[in-house]
Amino acid sequence: MRQFKVFSAAAFLMGSWLLMPALVQAKKKVVILYFKGDKKAYKPVRNYIRYIILPKVEEKYEYVTKKELSANEGQDVENSSEWKTWWKEATKDQLAELAKKQAVSIYIGGEGRKEGKWKYVTVIIYKGKGFEEVARKEFKFRRTRKQRVTVGSKKKRKRFPDPKTQDEIGVWGLQNRENIEEYIPEEEEEQKPVEQVEDKEAETVLKEEEKDEPVAPTVKKAKPIHDSTLWKLRAGLTIDLFNRNLEFSPSSEPYLKTTGLTPMPTVNIEAYPLTFFMKDNSLLTGLGVTFDLGAVFGFKTHPANNSDQDVDTTIVNMGFGISWRYHLGPVWLMPRFEYRKFQWTYKTPSLIDSPEVEYSYLEPSMGAAFQTLSNRLTIDGRLGIALPMAVGAIADGAYYGEASAFGLHAELGAYYLIMPSLEAGAGFRWFQMNLDFNGKGVRNADSATDSLLSILLTVRYYYR
Repeated sequence: MRQFKVFSAAAFLMGSWLLMPALVQAKKKVVILYFKGDKKAYKPVRNYIRYIILPKVEEKYEYVTKKELSANEGQDVENSSEWKTWWKEATKDQLAELAKKQAVSIYIGGEGRKEGKWKYVTVIIYKGKGFEEVARKEFKFRRTRKQRVTVGSKKKRKRFPDPKTQDEIGVWGLQNRENIEEYIPEEEEEQKPVEQVEDKEAETVLKEEEKDEPVAPTVKKAKPIHDSTLWKLRAGLTIDLFNRNLEFSPSSEPYLKTTGLTPMPTVNIEAYPLTFFMKDNSLLTGLGVTFDLGAVFGFKTHPANNSDQDVDTTIVNMGFGISWRYHLGPVWLMPRFEYRKFQWTYKTPSLIDSPEVEYSYLEPSMGAAFQTLSNRLTIDGRLGIALPMAVGAIADGAYYGEASAFGLHAELGAYYLIMPSLEAGAGFRWFQMNLDFNGKGVRNADSATDSLLSILLTVRYYYR
């Protein structure tokens, strides 16, 4: 008996979210959009809204199927599946126009994913007018339960989230009830609004069944920029298997080439500090910091004419900077601005014909990430330009003299989620620094090209 009370309380709570704006007005049309992501994750939440919440408020709200609206638009819904494709690919403007034509007050959409045994479902509420996002929230749960409900004229067993999650959905809906507006045609907008009436029954159930769960003040407006619950910190370990090639023009000058692939262990950290303190989604919570450091000590370099004369070489590749992430549909955009340094120095420089380099540069770059396979596979890439401040001994008068330099950087990788907070993947990185000399050095060269090509093997941990 207790289970039914909890279940019913959640239904009334979310029902009150729909009922509160204007009980005495005509029925408002509600449409449930296709959810995105893992169907096994989002289906219980979608079932709960469709078969429990909406029937509780059918006197004031009318659930309208996508098929019915498509038929009203003249689409052949019996002999073709094109109407389903339309709903899956519909743009914001198309949905807003449909709401205007058929007086849709509310769209409910969302997305789901699974990480291990956990299910993460984000529910999104949109106003029909203008298809403006009103609120969104991610719900996390493990267990589901089956409940017998009425589907058409039959009784069927449907799967729903656990009672605790149902209550969370209801409380959240109650907190955002004032954000829901009835669709009002343009010619009626100037009419005096009907006085609102409170739903006493819903509030009574809330008091009796949810005393241990405080209700936060009503949120007037929520305009999330991105989902800050994605992750707050990411720490990774990369084995950078690189090959370096330094060539000069004319080619008579001593060059440098590495044989095979050289492993460089690299640690990298990316954090969004404000997500630890701010619960709302805003531009500020998308601001982060980055740091990475890779090094090889005791690497051996020898002159081209004496393979037995090894010289200890130190290689360092590091950077730190600021980043920002922005959720644009299915893609995350991540611009970044960094200070970077690549250093290749010898213990005894006089024994090596090729000069040392120490590139210190600023790098603005743009990154993007896309998730697929139920959000378990992440594909991300980055493009950047290097603006050098110094290039090291290669530009000294003892070598080739002052130089102007410019660099490019490209990176692409694929990472698979092997545990709820751990992913592993591989990728590649290409970096090239182009140098033009002024001809005032002891050695004579017009230009040089220094390129590194890497295979990246990475493990990354996420803290959410």
